[in-house]
Amino acid sequence: MRAPRNTARLFFFEKVLKHDDPVSCLIWPYAKLPGGYGVIKLKGWRVNQYVHRLVCEHANGPPPAGLYAAHCCGNASCVNPYHLRWATPRENQMDRHAHGTIIRPDARGERNPSAKLTEAQVRWIRACGLSAVEVSKNLNVTTNLVWGIRRSMPIRLEPNDPNPARTRP
Repeated sequence: MRAPRNTARLFFFEKVLKHDDPVSCLIWPYAKLPGGYGVIKLKGWRVNQYVHRLVCEHANGPPPAGLYAAHCCGNASCVNPYHLRWATPRENQMDRHAHGTIIRPDARGERNPSAKLTEAQVRWIRACGLSAVEVSKNLNVTTNLVWGIRRSMPIRLEPNDPNPARTRP
């Protein structure tokens, strides 16, 4: 059963912002995104806010430009103020590698679970004479993806690839 909004707000203000244990994780028990990050809709805000970001701002002040709220514990659901800090995107990625929370670091191109096309299909899209609409219907992808590929949207390559400069034919 879903908790009423006021329960999540009460938990946020009473438990999270007053949390005083620097060691153990404080897990957000309410609404979460698929990656585990807690979200809350506060009064006066039009959209859900990341709880860990709000807690980091409360604990460490406003975010400097371009910095992310990073978890030193590696747990995306953790909202312990002692486990959060502002970090550059690079530092945040290095933390994810160190904690082992990065999803398949070698998942590029076809090995990426979100990949829609194989490399052979990309080559075919670039070489065939069909319209973008026909290709998109054939491969069940959007026409925007087809247009991006035809405009030489880069393909991430392996370091030992024999053809490092893939451009539009």
